Amino acid sequence: MPYRASLKDEYRFYQDTWGVDAYNVELSYTYPVGALVLEAKYRYYEQTAANFYNDLYPCQNAQNFLARDKEPATYQTNTVGLGISYQFDTGWLPVFSRGEASLFVDYIFFDYVDFRDVSDAGAGAGFELLC
Repeated sequence: MPYRASLKDEYRFYQDTWGVDAYNVELSYTYPVGALVLEAKYRYYEQTAANFYNDLYPCQNAQNFLARDKEPATYQTNTVGLGISYQFDTGWLPVFSRGEASLFVDYIFFDYVDFRDVSDAGAGAGFELLC
């Protein structure tokens, strides 16, 4: 690899007592070009639903804990990211030895496996009966 360039891979696993199992895999590449540092990354994330999550409940008080928001649902994400950093001398600021200005952008693709769009009137979400 070129001088100061780096390739990074990462794997994480998560599990909790609410039944959520999740993992992510990330690969990034950093490449310096003079005072600029360019970075590109790809990340895949997947999780299972929490045991209190349900897309549709039979009634409003079906169980003690209810959640119908997207975060505890089953889903996957794909993230593509790009970044650029500019490193500069800070001789005019004696307190700091160097400075850096950075701009990073991530684009995330979400794929919800078991979550209905509540704005879709035909989906049936949000109209549970009282128990």
